[in-house]
Amino acid sequence: MKQLASTVPAGGSTAFEAAFNLSGVGLRQAGVVIENDDADEAPFSFAVQGTGLSGDTIPPEVVVAAPSRVTGPFEATVTFSEPVLGFAPGDVALANGTAAAAFASQTGTTFVVEITPTEHGRMTIGVPSGGSDAAGNTNRAAVTVEANYIDEAYVHRRTGRVIANFMSRRADHITAKDPDLTGGSPRAAAARGAERHRSQASGTGANNRFAFATNLRRIAQAEALKKEAAIAALGAGAMGLGYGGLDSPAIVETGFDISVQGK
Repeated sequence: MKQLASTVPAGGSTAFEAAFNLSGVGLRQAGVVIENDDADEAPFSFAVQGTGLSGDTIPPEVVVAAPSRVTGPFEATVTFSEPVLGFAPGDVALANGTAAAAFASQTGTTFVVEITPTEHGRMTIGVPSGGSDAAGNTNRAAVTVEANYIDEAYVHRRTGRVIANFMSRRADHITAKDPDLTGGSPRAAAARGAERHRSQASGTGANNRFAFATNLRRIAQAEALKKEAAIAALGAGAMGLGYGGLDSPAIVETGFDISVQGK
């Protein structure tokens, strides 16, 4: 500090300097008092102020951590490299999710936010630039992380539809390849001109079942024709059999199931 002159004549002036000793960042105020023997201005005083700036010019870094696969509400952790001011749950940038109104827990640098997914599928979680440290440095934006929300009810419904579609197509394929089967879809049965539609489908999200009825009319007729050919070759009485017993081949029906167990 430059000292004042010990005597200042009437109408004269003098100058001095005061040093600002930094004790913290931000605005600082002080008063200067000069003792003198002036008749009406003793002591002489005035106010001074200044803003303290730190040497910190490095912006805070921030990292977001969250599970990659979730089935319901979950917690994400936001960690800054140094304490920041005014960070709130609403500052977390979310796609396909919402953040709770208050942090589940927090320290000067670590914040835990609870997130509720909106719908089945991909979620993103990030923290944009905007917060600041005590020196006024704005944080860098965090690298966005992803979480995959598995809505189990949606998966069950979707899986059931996929299995049902597969089984319907498979039924059409089986019955189209084997003319001795009736069943399949109504469309396929109509295209083949089948005698009757006997397939049945049933199922839930976890179990699906498709049943076919097998028409053995043609099989029975084929067997009867073989016997008739054999009798004709040996003579009507050779085997003690006549044609009468084979005039009306038996119509036999049986069935089988295709079952799919979903997990």
